[in-house]
Amino acid sequence: MNYKSFIKDVERWVVRKALPYLAAGVIVGTALFGGYALANGHHKPGVRTKTEASQSVKNVGKIAFVYDKDGPFEYDKHGFTGDKYEKEIYLFDSNGRKLRQLTKNSGCVEDSEPVWSPDGRWIAFVSDRDDNEEIYALDPSSKTLINLTKNPAEDYDPAWSPDGNKLAFISTRDGNPEVYSMNADGTNQKKLTINPLSDAHPRWLADEKRIIFVSFGKNPSDGTHPETTYSEINVMNQDGSDQKELIYDDYGAVNEVLPSPSASIAAFIEANGNLSIVDINTGKVKTIIDEHTKLPTSIGYTQLGPKVHITEVRFSPDGKKLAAVVSEEGGEPDMLYLMNIDSTINEKIINYAIGSISWSPDGKYIAFSGYHEISNVDVIHGRKKTLIESRYQYYYPEWQPIPKGGRE
Repeated sequence: MNYKSFIKDVERWVVRKALPYLAAGVIVGTALFGGYALANGHHKPGVRTKTEASQSVKNVGKIAFVYDKDGPFEYDKHGFTGDKYEKEIYLFDSNGRKLRQLTKNSGCVEDSEPVWSPDGRWIAFVSDRDDNEEIYALDPSSKTLINLTKNPAEDYDPAWSPDGNKLAFISTRDGNPEVYSMNADGTNQKKLTINPLSDAHPRWLADEKRIIFVSFGKNPSDGTHPETTYSEINVMNQDGSDQKELIYDDYGAVNEVLPSPSASIAAFIEANGNLSIVDINTGKVKTIIDEHTKLPTSIGYTQLGPKVHITEVRFSPDGKKLAAVVSEEGGEPDMLYLMNIDSTINEKIINYAIGSISWSPDGKYIAFSGYHEISNVDVIHGRKKTLIESRYQYYYPEWQPIPKGGRE
């Protein structure tokens, strides 16, 4: 199955609407054929279970995540009747204890995309509770909730500046997805791009002065060839000035671009499936994994190709390593690899059904969402620990960062 990362794909409608259907299909098939869901039974949210290895997980902050208690499909006696989403933001300690529900809505409301502020005090997230997508900020300690955008258009994809004073985000308030910024309290909202293309995934660079983002456009049909999508990776100053194109991809398959937390480089997946790094200052591209790279598996090795894809990539907190999820259609479960930036493949950490991933702030663990669970894995020994599981779905595990001064 292509792109098992549930809700990460090239265009926003795929990210937010199509992939949950695909994920649900996998889940239904798994249940019908005696897979993971039935093997483990129907557990209540928050029930911690025995795992393959008796890993003792140190409590390193907290993990926020999205819990979809109703799944993406609604059925009655006549069959499929439509979408039914009730996604809420939850929180627990990183050892799986002290589960808390942070948002509680009535009806079919989606709260998603939780992102911690750099000081670990606030969670920005997207909600359609007001019948359109808005960006909210939530203080888990005081339960203070603020609607930051307050606009009838669609506002989504929030990203904190490294100092925590601003947020970049995408808004359609001018009819086209553009990059905006605002103060952390929602004031001083500014449009940064004026672009006929559709902008997506703004991310702040480590220098705290620039923002990198992706743009998607269409090459119209010439009567002989069909319409095609192309994409660009662009960078600009935080006020929108000095916009520069770093990469042009004629096949439009660049999804998200991920800047390093410690250097002027960013990782991305190319149209041909390669995992590459671009130097943001020079535009020079370095390939980390391509179709010739031999990736170790439990029975030998695999290589990128039409049925083998990289679906998720994340930098380690110190920026020295990359974690990559590789999905192989009809083959092994997803494989999580750890590699140095110099393209040396260290090892395959684990085989499992893996969606989104998030590093612990100390760089020792990676949390990930599975079909019906959130787990973490020790990156040194490859030991997996299930933190929460149920018969429903979990998305977006996000590990709370440790501020520079440490936790209070």
